[in-house]
Amino acid sequence: MSTELTHALYSGSRARRIALVVAACLAACFAAAITLSWPAGPEQASPEALAKEREVQQEVRAIGSMLHAPCCPNLTVSGHNSPTTIKMKREIAEMVRAGMGRSEIIAKLKAEYGDVIAPSIIPALWKPYLLIGGPILGLGILFLLGRWILAHERAPIALHMQDSADEGPGKGIKAA
Repeated sequence: MSTELTHALYSGSRARRIALVVAACLAACFAAAITLSWPAGPEQASPEALAKEREVQQEVRAIGSMLHAPCCPNLTVSGHNSPTTIKMKREIAEMVRAGMGRSEIIAKLKAEYGDVIAPSIIPALWKPYLLIGGPILGLGILFLLGRWILAHERAPIALHMQDSADEGPGKGIKAA
């Protein structure tokens, strides 16, 4: 106890001491009542509800990865956390929970935000691979095509050399 409370408890009259003890007991009872009535934590959702919410979030990410962020056209809705894209993610989640399909959701969002969010033909995640892999694949095809052409050009020469080797020296010469 603090020294002031101890001093007040032992220095005053008997009635004053009783009043302080009663006030302390009431404060303890009030604290216990609040503690017991306070919720223990968030309610536990059923496994089915958790699984359903996971599916909704996966669908939100899938749809968000197909749409460009209105504020940053080089980023997808899933990969950006601006206030606009957070609002869009909430809207997509509500539409998914309502049972709307991907094409309906995209059409509704295009009507609201414009064509700037339209999905690209090539998903954004593929672009780096295509930029690096495309030229490498092209060079590989050219290399194989060149080898094939050289192999077919050398084939007649190799056959001609094989024919002359079969005849041998002096075998191809006719006697007079």
